[in-house]
Amino acid sequence: MPMNAGGSLASAKTSAAATLPSDCTDACSTKDYLQAAVSFSPTDVGVLPSWDLKLPMCVSDAIKSTAPSASAGFEDLLTYSLVAKLTYQSKHEFSLR
Repeated sequence: MPMNAGGSLASAKTSAAATLPSDCTDACSTKDYLQAAVSFSPTDVGVLPSWDLKLPMCVSDAIKSTAPSASAGFEDLLTYSLVAKLTYQSKHEFSLR
């Protein structure tokens, strides 16, 4: 055992639950990242006179491991978006995100 500055013995503690290199729990990127995404954009034409409504939505799930880019995600990360977009006379768009 090594000696510390005071002359007493110091013990080196090791963690039994250490992570393995390239394991998804160490927050480092892995080679086997898998993600699934689905998007859908239903449109209702003529919801009011001269008004059209579009509701684009997207759901994305990181299924396995950690992505090599910072914006892609980690395992079990679920992201979603929903937008309400109104168009007046096919010229002017108003959206709520």
